[in-house]
Amino acid sequence: LAEHFCAGGGGAASPLPPLPKPAHRLDAPVSGLVCCGRTSADVRRLQRHIAARRVEKRYLARVRCVGGRAAFPPLPLTIDAPLAFDSGRCLGAVVGKGEGKEATTVVEECWGWVASGGGGGRKGGGGDETAVVVLRIVTGRKHQIRCHLQHAGLPIANDTRYGGAEVHAPPSAFGLPVPPPALARLLRAGFVAGCEACAFARDLLAAAAEGGEA
Repeated sequence: LAEHFCAGGGGAASPLPPLPKPAHRLDAPVSGLVCCGRTSADVRRLQRHIAARRVEKRYLARVRCVGGRAAFPPLPLTIDAPLAFDSGRCLGAVVGKGEGKEATTVVEECWGWVASGGGGGRKGGGGDETAVVVLRIVTGRKHQIRCHLQHAGLPIANDTRYGGAEVHAPPSAFGLPVPPPALARLLRAGFVAGCEACAFARDLLAAAAEGGEA
């Protein structure tokens, strides 16, 4: 991103423009998009929109249902449970009413199950199945999604701090037999010619759609 804004800066004597500044954050083990502003005023404007809930964000999580497929809850599922965070241990936990900060997470839909023979499965074990779910958060507490999914019996795969079993990486787009149409729509809407990340995502989805491995 910095290279994009700073490319072609007009020669060595010309000062480079200021680097973009993030308007929000992601937890350390999480990947995703971050909105940035080119100036401090831009960042404050983005943050006001986020605080006023005029920005909609969706999260994808690969989860393992503790009780197996049969125990997977009906969706949409609203998880309304207050959270407390222990800064010393860097760990969040669901607590009783009135003991922490109110927090709400909505699991909107399930995009499919990762086949146990195609990347799902506990290392060295028989192969726990995992599913890809779409989430929306109503509040923004620290480690909220991770805590709430553990509380609901749907810990995130490989998130061992919050009960997630260690599983292999899926061979293609989320390890799903057929990529969800929503992924292709998102890629088409935001595709940038010459962008290596966009090209990688395009090839990944194409390989998965054809039944191959990226």
